[in-house]
Amino acid sequence: MLDTALQIYDRFISVGNKLVSVLTPQYKPAAKALFKITDLLLLANQNLLKWIHEFELFDFDTEKEKTFKELAAKFSEFRNGPEYDLIITHCTQIGAIYKENLEGIIRHFMTKDKNKFGDAGKIFLDLIHSDDAAVKFVEKIMKNLESSIEDIKKNYKNGQNIQKKFLDDMRNDIQELEKQIDELRKLRRSFLYLSGAIVSV
Repeated sequence: MLDTALQIYDRFISVGNKLVSVLTPQYKPAAKALFKITDLLLLANQNLLKWIHEFELFDFDTEKEKTFKELAAKFSEFRNGPEYDLIITHCTQIGAIYKENLEGIIRHFMTKDKNKFGDAGKIFLDLIHSDDAAVKFVEKIMKNLESSIEDIKKNYKNGQNIQKKFLDDMRNDIQELEKQIDELRKLRRSFLYLSGAIVSV
């Protein structure tokens, strides 16, 4: 069974937290590279969650149908534009960053402490090649959201029930996404600190 994007990201977060404990000042370039990778993942997840929250927070009791149609138009523009592509096309950038700045250092830590970093190389390779898993996860949410929006456009009076069904169906994915965003945010700040860009965490 293929790993999901969330499982792959979870393993990256785990090895990232281990790296935080060993990156001394001499590894500032590596910390900067890890910050960039974490930042790419965080921004992708935040952009996805932003649209879930836009839909979740829409108040059918107070807002007019016209306002919802404006939200639907904005979503359609996002769905078919470059901002959406950024959510699912970051793996190539991650691969370039890893190859140029991290591969040798990760290999060094794998050799130095096999118990702690024995699978680190595979974790990064899985992350670099996670395009299909990322697309599958994002599309699962986006297609459900898109379908819900279209159903509401056809029957605005039933909007609240359709909204609730989407949130119930996607609840586990949304909660996991929110949890990962929180963990990635902390990890990004740690790497930023280790790179010397900020003075404290």
